[in-house]
Amino acid sequence: MSQSLLNHLNTLVTDTPVPAGIRIAQVIGITSAAYLSGYIANFSFVGVPSLARAPVNVKPLVWQDMYRIGASTAPYMAILSSLSFGYLASTGNSVAHAPKERKKIAHPKAVPRTPDLFRNHKSRTFYLYAMAAILVPAIVPYTVGIMKLTNDRLHQRAERYKLVNAWEVKEDGEMEELLKKWTTLNTTRSLLPLAATLFGLWAIMS
Repeated sequence: MSQSLLNHLNTLVTDTPVPAGIRIAQVIGITSAAYLSGYIANFSFVGVPSLARAPVNVKPLVWQDMYRIGASTAPYMAILSSLSFGYLASTGNSVAHAPKERKKIAHPKAVPRTPDLFRNHKSRTFYLYAMAAILVPAIVPYTVGIMKLTNDRLHQRAERYKLVNAWEVKEDGEMEELLKKWTTLNTTRSLLPLAATLFGLWAIMS
């Protein structure tokens, strides 16, 4: 299976006349989407767990710093990836990595039963790149929509603890639950650019 995949990739690279601009857009789109997925997931698998030994009143403050770092960087990576995939979708007719044309025997009585999306190579490539272009920036509405309530409550905790002495806070079970919920939501958010990466790879391989 792996050898077959390598052979297919080699055929795409060596036997297919794809413009350099298309190749560059493919590399940028897929690489930035994959990187963004790992970047977002890192806050769940490394960032929040590292707060386990931190004082209770410090946890929401550090989380707030992580939030601001992510909010100031992730959207720009999403825009870069989305623009690359959007460009690839708009130039679908130029992405000439389809197999060589074969002579087809006309059959006047034949009735096409397969939708163009799956029967037509160019159409399928367009939809795959378009889906990738939509999924990457979807992290923004996901953040301001699905994650808003949890984010707001953690921000409130952070602002409250800025005025509290560390020794006055023994434990905060609700905050721990909020961090766990945020970790789950953030991990789910990281799957959006990951899915875009897979759609982009599928478009290249198809």
